[in-house]
Amino acid sequence: MDSHLTQTNLKFEKEAGYPTPKVDVRALILDENDQILLVKDALAQTWALPGGFAEVGISPVENIVKEVHEETGLNVAVNNLIAVYDTNKSNPENSLAHYYKLIFYCKKLSGELTTSLETSSIAFFNLKELPELSTRRNTKKQIIECFKNRDQQTLIE
Repeated sequence: MDSHLTQTNLKFEKEAGYPTPKVDVRALILDENDQILLVKDALAQTWALPGGFAEVGISPVENIVKEVHEETGLNVAVNNLIAVYDTNKSNPENSLAHYYKLIFYCKKLSGELTTSLETSSIAFFNLKELPELSTRRNTKKQIIECFKNRDQQTLIE
């Protein structure tokens, strides 16, 4: 049997219950010049919108507020949900760890940009001058789509 297939089977054997997608939450945060806030992953040294896997027991909105604060030091308010991506279609390198990516448009309320254990750098970037992205987390296409769709309203609970 193929070693990749064996590793895949072992991963699924550890999963209790019916396999379902995980949920990843990300935040689009802009400065006064419409530049996009990105965080640099401390391990991979690539950039992404702030966020991460949602924790059980709190809502997606609570999760993104928590993730942004942990990764950037900012307190944010969530304006709206601007995109939902199926990573098997939009981020193919994640196909084994299938998840849905929810991207929220957030506004800074308070706080100062501060790195964390997860982030080695934080900066705002012009949409036309994005750095090397962690395409497992966000693609350039996703960031552009979210930027263009940021004012669309979606019900959030």
